[in-house]
Amino acid sequence: MEDEYDKYDQHVLIRFSDKLDFVAHNGTIKEHKEILKKKGHVWFGKFGRKICKDNISYLNLQIQGNIPTVLFLVQTCNKENNVYMAFLSNVSSSISEKDLESVPAYYQSYYKEISVWFRFSKITKLSTNALKHILISSSGRPASEILRKSMSSVFIVDIDNKISVKDLKKNQITL
Repeated sequence: MEDEYDKYDQHVLIRFSDKLDFVAHNGTIKEHKEILKKKGHVWFGKFGRKICKDNISYLNLQIQGNIPTVLFLVQTCNKENNVYMAFLSNVSSSISEKDLESVPAYYQSYYKEISVWFRFSKITKLSTNALKHILISSSGRPASEILRKSMSSVFIVDIDNKISVKDLKKNQITL
């Protein structure tokens, strides 16, 4: 099922940084993977710019309809991009106190400042070339071009309809 995408499916791309003062020294991805191993799922929180409620609803409808819905996480280090693909099981503008058990510790003091939460149970590192096939929905342009020019940290994206998730995963790197 993870390989079946339609050109109308929506996904999310978020830029993240480990340079924030409160991010654990292990880094964002490692901290999330530790929770993932313990709990079987983890919540990723996005500070700042919100995703509109209609997009959150649409993403959740896809998830409920068993349409693979992806959160792409992009970290830029020394002008190189690290790209990760996480399969979503829920998107929410808030989480419960109980859900905090599935959140890395560094979020604990700031969880009410998170504008949107993404729950996932699988994450894979992709080749940087994957950004050529992740298209910004508003322009249809590849993320590889837009990320160099834009200051935005969150994008609604599509996957190039000429490829499949298998194609994206061909050059995956095991975490």
